[in-house]
Amino acid sequence: MRSWFILSGLPVATHVLVAPKELVEADPEAIVALVETLKDAATTGVSRRREIRRNMHTQFPGDRDQLVAFHNEQTLTLSKTARKGWLDLVRRVGRSMNLPLPEAITFHTVGNPDEQAEPTAPDR
Repeated sequence: MRSWFILSGLPVATHVLVAPKELVEADPEAIVALVETLKDAATTGVSRRREIRRNMHTQFPGDRDQLVAFHNEQTLTLSKTARKGWLDLVRRVGRSMNLPLPEAITFHTVGNPDEQAEPTAPDR
């Protein structure tokens, strides 16, 4: 991840929920239920972060401050900068592997009516 940041200057989203447009349109309740389950899991992780950091530090000794910083940087939504980084990663990987790029990617934030869907075409 550090090398990606140095290369692009953009954050990288390492865990992104991707759903086909057809599923989002056909069964939005299923997507909402899945996102709520993921949010519950994240909430549990936050409430047990000290235990998790202690266990990780025991198994992988290192700088506890880095673990704290790592936990503090976790988000459940993608900022515009993180979206740009994710699109750049898709574009670079597609180009290097000679894969077809999607015609458009639409970002949705479940449960946030203030945030509009944003169709984006990855540049070649």
